[in-house]
Amino acid sequence: MHTQPHNRAEWITALCTVLMACTAVTALLYAHWQLKQDREEAQVGRLLGELHKYDEEPMVGYRRQYAEERLKGVSEPAARYQLLDFFETIGLLVDRGYLDETDVWENFGYSVFPLYADSRDTIGEEQKDDPAYYIHFISLAERMQAVEKAQHGNVRAMTKEDFQEFWQDETKLVTGSPPSIRRPRHNK
Repeated sequence: MHTQPHNRAEWITALCTVLMACTAVTALLYAHWQLKQDREEAQVGRLLGELHKYDEEPMVGYRRQYAEERLKGVSEPAARYQLLDFFETIGLLVDRGYLDETDVWENFGYSVFPLYADSRDTIGEEQKDDPAYYIHFISLAERMQAVEKAQHGNVRAMTKEDFQEFWQDETKLVTGSPPSIRRPRHNK
């Protein structure tokens, strides 16, 4: 009879230990879920901030100037580097996981593809002297192409008509107007 109370105490201790372990695992799972939610919320906030910058001055002015100069046949538009710098930052944020690449493709792919295609030679020349030149922009463009391929199955080179249409659209930009989120036309 002396063993029964002792066994009961061990059984209660074991049950309490299991309950504490389950509570700890539940708390860890909840903390993990909450951190994931917070991270996703922060990514959306960053994305909205970058979209706002891209659709306001001075970026709208740079975009319009770049398009106008390209339509006039200027091979090295002055505003190219402001656009490349903007997307270099976006690429860095994607590379570090601060922005989701699919969200960036959804919101900026329409602009990244023509800028990358139009600037590839310029970047390549600069990389001869500095291999790190616009590496995050290049990474971004490659990621956008991979997402585009996954979403639509095919990525083709932009045609002269694709460029013309894109630049025509960019010349009509007005600060404060709703952002134009269009699918790149260079996929079939």
